[in-house]
Amino acid sequence: MTSLIESLCIGKFITVKIDSLVQGGEGLAKIDNFAIFIPQGIPGDEVEVRIISLKPNYARALIVRIITPSEDRVTPPCPVTDECGGCQWQEIKYEKQLESKEKNLIDNFVRIAGIPAEKLESNHNKIIGMETPFYYRNKSQFPFAKINGQIKGGFYKPRSHDIVEFEKCYIQSEKINSVFRLVRDLLKKYDIPIYDERTRKGFFRHLIVRHSFTTNQILIGFVTANAKFPEIHHIIGDITDAIPETVGIVQNINNDNTN
Repeated sequence: MTSLIESLCIGKFITVKIDSLVQGGEGLAKIDNFAIFIPQGIPGDEVEVRIISLKPNYARALIVRIITPSEDRVTPPCPVTDECGGCQWQEIKYEKQLESKEKNLIDNFVRIAGIPAEKLESNHNKIIGMETPFYYRNKSQFPFAKINGQIKGGFYKPRSHDIVEFEKCYIQSEKINSVFRLVRDLLKKYDIPIYDERTRKGFFRHLIVRHSFTTNQILIGFVTANAKFPEIHHIIGDITDAIPETVGIVQNINNDNTN
């Protein structure tokens, strides 16, 4: 009789239960010790998945539907978290996130350094969680594209260069979100040509923002396809008027066929 593992193929639908979380944020299910990595899977979830990649020792799959949700599953605050590739684990209780990260760290010391697990478990401090685990990142890079005649900015969908739009990112600082929205609106206001990766035509490619939580200062970077920046003086003036914490605006020129 053919086993389930032997019958696996790309596109096949199967039902599995998520056992654990692995580094990188994916859930792990096992069938007779054969590993299946599943983005957005949470330990305790019973899910129907579709196989998207198959290797001799493991497979990758995407959730089609959640049959029985884990008790650690929560509703993410971000409305685009299912599409966006900017972060992981928003659908997992924060306490469970900390527990999984601690376990991964101990596993690495055991596997790589050869330190006995018992020694680590009795001699390490617990992870100190954040009071509010959002709006904490101090640097971000936002790609832009022109889609159906409209300027769009955000993050890429996983395994693609398709942009997911949003009004704010829940893991970037509020200041970074403010700069993102302002620059997006200025690109529209001044009709700045947006770079097209397929045709290699256009000008504006990425926005990079750094925000110091210590000084509250902002550094902004524009990644462009060439040096001539239309309306740059108006854009600089509008930014510094709206966000006086801005202490630097730089231009990075990238005319290579790469992002």
